Amino acid sequence: MKQMLKMELGRAFKGKMLYVAIAMGSIVTLLQYFLIQIWPMIENPANVITPEQLAQWNLYPTTVFYMWIGGVRGEVYATLYYLLFPILATLPFADSLYVDRRSGYIKSILLRTKKKNYYVAKYISVFLSAGVAVVVPLLLNLALTAVTYPSLTPQVETSNNLVFATSMWAELYYTAPYGYIFAYLAMNFVFAGLLACLAPAVSFFVENRFVVLLTPFLIYLFTSALCGLSTSGVTLTFSPNTFLNMASGFIGTQFWAVLMEAGVLLALTAGLTIGEGIHSETY
Repeated sequence: MKQMLKMELGRAFKGKMLYVAIAMGSIVTLLQYFLIQIWPMIENPANVITPEQLAQWNLYPTTVFYMWIGGVRGEVYATLYYLLFPILATLPFADSLYVDRRSGYIKSILLRTKKKNYYVAKYISVFLSAGVAVVVPLLLNLALTAVTYPSLTPQVETSNNLVFATSMWAELYYTAPYGYIFAYLAMNFVFAGLLACLAPAVSFFVENRFVVLLTPFLIYLFTSALCGLSTSGVTLTFSPNTFLNMASGFIGTQFWAVLMEAGVLLALTAGLTIGEGIHSETY
């Protein structure tokens, strides 16, 4: 098992598509940094509020926590990034099981290891590569923003924050904001992995490679659209396009709903990929 996992991780993390996905995501997050954060200051420095004006007008300084791409909502690049979320997740390695089965490569692998070892290693490799592809561009944007703006702890009374008292992990945001950010990044990592694992799960039943790759994106859009039909907070809390965005705290996302959705995805993807793989014929 250990050797099989090492081999599959090597295929995933040495493959060029992982770096293509990271590059695509980084382009979006860099555009947000330079065009939304930096360019307005370069274009018109007079619009930058000075410390004296902040004191005079009793304003709170601009901070990293609501300037980085994960802290804004409704801004074009943040919206685009979370629209591309499942595509970035699937690009690195999600279609590898389909390719292995259709090319016959899986036959040579299963001569040397048990089916269970191969399918578990495949699932883990798809999951981890997807999480890295999605989170690395966000970390890049966060790092650049952190060296541009101060990391002052958010204040409840300021109007810039989109995290309310009813928001998930609100207390963490107002006491340890970086802890809040990394908790959300961990959630992004997990859901990127689970969404990507939908591709190998459906590869047993779908003949077209592009359909396999597009399945996570289509399910992501369908779920978000279905939840968006209602303005109810209970309904919206199940929308991945909503709860994965850190600035959607005003919606009132509930952690139990996130766990429930993650549990369903885990059971579905792991059950199909590993269970169906073990019991299927190798072609």
